[in-house]
Amino acid sequence: AELAGSGPARYSLAYLDVASHTNSVALLDKNGSLRLASFPSGEPSALALTLPKLVRNAVFFPQGDRLAVMGDEPGVLIYDTTSLQLLHRLEANEKILGVTISADGQKIAGSGESSVVWLWDATTQKVSQQLEGHQKPTVRSAFTTDGKLLATASSNEQGILLWDTTTGQRIAEMQAGQDVIEVLDRIGVV
Repeated sequence: AELAGSGPARYSLAYLDVASHTNSVALLDKNGSLRLASFPSGEPSALALTLPKLVRNAVFFPQGDRLAVMGDEPGVLIYDTTSLQLLHRLEANEKILGVTISADGQKIAGSGESSVVWLWDATTQKVSQQLEGHQKPTVRSAFTTDGKLLATASSNEQGILLWDTTTGQRIAEMQAGQDVIEVLDRIGVV
């Protein structure tokens, strides 16, 4: 990728994410360096951060003010996008490979190397639930717009689990080929 600025900059990307509210792009290179750039100009930010370990993933909070960074260490690091200062470390006893953040930025779901889905409260930075029900690590997750439900999908499994994020209870399981609206209607979501 090339970034505009005082001259073309070459950046070997490992991952990128876009924050639509702030027109920022987070660029992670394979050496563990994190840089923010404005979008769509590509003008690099004066801020850069070199992380101590390999970075696997980075995700903006919906408001664009914070960035969740996952790497080789257990848990998730939360950075301020204005200063790139470390704000919090969300604790977990495993490496977190990916996160999903609720629309209001108050809940964070993380999937790691085990089959556990971690759910953190963004205000307290504490684990609020550990969701167990998959046989393999989860590869995708999504919150409903109100953040009350979380859908998770696991690698090599043919279904999706639906969770109540307040209680941590699994409230539905949808198998491949099953009518999603029928399942959601049965549990009173639609």
